[in-house]
Amino acid sequence: MAFRRDADRCSTGDPVRFEESLYLKWLETRASRFPDGFVLVREYGQPIGQLELQMVSIDDVEVGFMNLVYLIPVYRGKGYAHLLTDYAEAFFRSHGVESYQLRDSPSNARAIAFYEKAGFQKNKEVTQPHVLWCYTKTIGR
Repeated sequence: MAFRRDADRCSTGDPVRFEESLYLKWLETRASRFPDGFVLVREYGQPIGQLELQMVSIDDVEVGFMNLVYLIPVYRGKGYAHLLTDYAEAFFRSHGVESYQLRDSPSNARAIAFYEKAGFQKNKEVTQPHVLWCYTKTIGR
């Protein structure tokens, strides 16, 4: 929960915008469908990050979706995020998709800079209930 709250704070400035019980139910459902898509990242036995990956249909096309890529602050900017996206891309390839997407707040400047440097392309903006930028990365199969 702490990782999800901090991710929301980084993205929206609001660390308590979701209901814990609903999030846990959602997490359990998705993890049962994509067990290798929900990863608690540890170093020396200590949790340092989390990935939430799944397959979704967007505009009638099956794509990968990265719900969460998170590292605790001390591990940011040190190359660990690239390891997480490498894992994500292997996961998505194993599910036979050619691209994956994520959404983030335009105010999350550090994450946006990482996405763009990592080859993601901004493709649209949505409002739900706040503005989010949608990014896609093509990975091939």
